[in-house]
Amino acid sequence: MTITESLKERVILGTDVRDIQVQKDRWLGENPNIKIIETGDIKREPASLLIRFGGKRVPRFSMFLRYREETSSRCNRHFNPDGGAGQRQDKSLGRRKPAPPLKFPRE
Repeated sequence: MTITESLKERVILGTDVRDIQVQKDRWLGENPNIKIIETGDIKREPASLLIRFGGKRVPRFSMFLRYREETSSRCNRHFNPDGGAGQRQDKSLGRRKPAPPLKFPRE
């Protein structure tokens, strides 16, 4: 396998330059086994009807990333950015369930 075969690409969209940086940091935090090889410039997307009708919430900027997934035993594949306080993991669906309610003794 050559190096170019193992490279993957991703486009990150955001409403402004700051939003793109936040999205990139969040994605890298959720995927600690990612090694970025190349980062493209932040580009403004061309105007479209979607932008015209969507207002402030429609992505107007994009950034191109080229990356490789590192397969190492040091990588933490079970990263949880919010710490999982008060919640437990549902293994079958990968979704979070709320913790069961506390039971207090009745008098």
